[in-house]
Amino acid sequence: MRGRPRWATTARWAVLALALAALWNTLRHAELRRATSLVAAIGAPILLVLVPWLLAMTCQAAGYARILAVLGRSVSLPRLLSVLVSAEAVLMSFPAGQALAESLNPYLLERRCGVPVPEGLAAVAAKKTLIVLSNGLYMGVAVVVGGTWLRSASPALLGAPGLTWIVAAAAAAMVATALITARVLFSGSVAARSYGLLGRIPSARLRRWLAERERGFTATDEHFSALSKASGGTLLATTTVFLGCWLLEGTEALVILRLLRVEVSYAEVLAFEVVVSLLRSLAFMVPAGLGVQDAGYVAFFGAFGVPDAPTLGVAFVLVKRARELVWIAVGFLLFVILRDVPAKANDPSRDALERPAG
Repeated sequence: MRGRPRWATTARWAVLALALAALWNTLRHAELRRATSLVAAIGAPILLVLVPWLLAMTCQAAGYARILAVLGRSVSLPRLLSVLVSAEAVLMSFPAGQALAESLNPYLLERRCGVPVPEGLAAVAAKKTLIVLSNGLYMGVAVVVGGTWLRSASPALLGAPGLTWIVAAAAAAMVATALITARVLFSGSVAARSYGLLGRIPSARLRRWLAERERGFTATDEHFSALSKASGGTLLATTTVFLGCWLLEGTEALVILRLLRVEVSYAEVLAFEVVVSLLRSLAFMVPAGLGVQDAGYVAFFGAFGVPDAPTLGVAFVLVKRARELVWIAVGFLLFVILRDVPAKANDPSRDALERPAG
């Protein structure tokens, strides 16, 4: 088996080095003892920080349930929430965690919710597409609501105006990408095309593997076709639910800053949250955007004129990272304590497929 291309390995290490340099630059300008004192002074109310993310994940689970309902699958909301929390734990823990988390989703849907893999693949792809669409809309809302703050921060962050237009362009690109992806996925032939392309690879073992799973590829296309027939109202409602998820995640920063006794408006929070979220997604090779996300917050606090921005920024990041560690622990704990749902008890159609003819 061929190893990873040298340029890819070099790029990964370069991104990691830049992230560590950004983290070091953030920490060296802060008074670490005072930052930890600010966090300790919050006391028990710090537990409130756990709430916005949980609400956001619950909102996402509700949107997920709507997608599965289109496929005729009724799934418990708590079970779906457990899938998302575990997948997010993986996403925040590993380099390129996004790819691992998306690959894990169909497996967890089958093990915990009794959703067959072909349905799970279609549901995951549809969810991802609508989340990208809602993310683009979220960024558009941030441009409208927080445009003034983006314009004021642009000279300090970029040395020139234009940050608002960069965010607006990124929002438009996300919306366009989501719409194009939806058109491709819902054509009802994407899995068949993938099957055909894989079949051209000169490997007898791969061809045997494909032959055994041909029905799965066909079933996945059938589920994509079913999703394409969903009413516009259903898709709009699901996208709105996912948009609510993004808005709730933005609320977390507002809660943390208020606990640190920093008076900010929600418009300011939206302005910096969308940019930091974009930076984090670009640094996908670094676990949880470590260093990149942290430096982004501190830079925005300085641009917004927050007093002692480096120290306050580190205190903010400590609280946010602590929240992530708590939910990572919960996500991995769910792998241990949750039992599998018996597939046949939840999938009558599988019995029909496996029952001998006649």
